[in-house]
Amino acid sequence: SSGPCDAAAANDAAPVSSADPQKNARILIATYQTLDVASDDADASFLLANYPEDSFSHIIIDECHRSAWGKWSQVLTRNPSAVQIGLTATPRTLTVSEKTREALADQQVNADNLRHFGEPVYEYDISQGIEDGYLAACEIVKQAVFLDEERDCEEVTGVDREDLAGKRLLDALTGDPVDLDEAREHYGAESLEALLLLPERAHEMCVDLFTHLVETGGPEQKTIVFCARDHHADRVAAELNNLYAAWCAEHHCRRAQPYAFKCTASVGGAQYIADLKAASRSHFVATTVDLLTTGVDVPPVRNIVFFKYVQSPISFYRWWGAGRGSTRRPAS
Repeated sequence: SSGPCDAAAANDAAPVSSADPQKNARILIATYQTLDVASDDADASFLLANYPEDSFSHIIIDECHRSAWGKWSQVLTRNPSAVQIGLTATPRTLTVSEKTREALADQQVNADNLRHFGEPVYEYDISQGIEDGYLAACEIVKQAVFLDEERDCEEVTGVDREDLAGKRLLDALTGDPVDLDEAREHYGAESLEALLLLPERAHEMCVDLFTHLVETGGPEQKTIVFCARDHHADRVAAELNNLYAAWCAEHHCRRAQPYAFKCTASVGGAQYIADLKAASRSHFVATTVDLLTTGVDVPPVRNIVFFKYVQSPISFYRWWGAGRGSTRRPAS
């Protein structure tokens, strides 16, 4: 935001911190968190205390789709005279075929942005990005992920308790064992992995993925696997490492270390992103939850894999945009 201060005496640009509002800088760079407007229950105290109404002549909001127009909109509404620019690299979905809660929320985000900012003055669509070489013309592969091959994956709406009989069950949040009589009567297909972890299911899905890698160029392809929970990401990484070790032993190949690794906030996963991007003999498969969902560009990635349900069109296209390779999407 450009502030109304003495340009001759001011710094050109400065980051705002909770200890220093940088009122003498011509351009202030701040986060929602610093301004105390990051959530609906935030009180905007830093913004209100340091910047009166119409303090700024220009306001640029990056990632402007992150709204639902809660507290952070005060940055805009308190400066009605300012030139206001909203930026986002998130695709604008115009139609939604499935009326899921997430898809409807995507529509609302689009409506909010258009209501406030108006029609975009500049758009760079996905097809143009593909033509220019910034995005891959991806291939979407759908796979059935239920262990019973006789079930039609297009008709499955979830699993009942009796479907889980004889299987090892773990709490997806804690990793603790779950007895069958403690399980819910029914798990919706969209929430199964988020609530219940089935090691047998995770193993079979990893076998299917590893087979795909071997058949399409070899196991050492840069790949991101989106999981439902941290324990799920741990399990998937362990299964893929075991499969890779067995494959290397069979083919008398030297193993890359690490091959599959968990890349989530709980383990400081951001430190591994550089290795995922650049390392040629390690860090091939990253299992994550949401650390690699936005703001990450990993050109060497050839496979984006969803081991959890993705019901948001915006999320699907944004996560696909992290890499420039083929997209693999197991379907339930």
